[in-house]
This record gives sequence, structure tokens and C-alpha cells, in this order.
Amino acid sequence: MPVEVVPGPVDELLGRALGAVLPAGEGAKRLDLAGPGFGEPAAELVLVPVHPQTG
Repeated sequence: MPVEVVPGPVDELLGRALGAVLPAGEGAKRLDLAGPGFGEPAAELVLVPVHPQTG
């Protein structure tokens, strides 16, 4: 399934790699960061970083 990375830290870190292995196109699901301090993601797929205090 196509994936579109939301501009920001995830795109800077993984954008090129994901673009090389995953298809682009219509109906792409959006990928963004989620978790404390990131607000509500406007994406269907989220990465949740490990919190340094709570794990």
C-alpha cells in the first residue's frame, strides 16, 4: 500500500528509504509521529518514540 510521510522529523530520517521501498500514489496512508508532546497526528500510521522517563 502507498505511504506518504508527513514533512518533519520522520520525513528527514526515513523519507528517502521509505520512498525507495514503498510505492507512491493515490490512496496513500500518511505516516507521522505520535505520543506525548506531539499533539494529535493527522495520519493513519504513526510512529511512537520511546519516552526517556516512562519508556
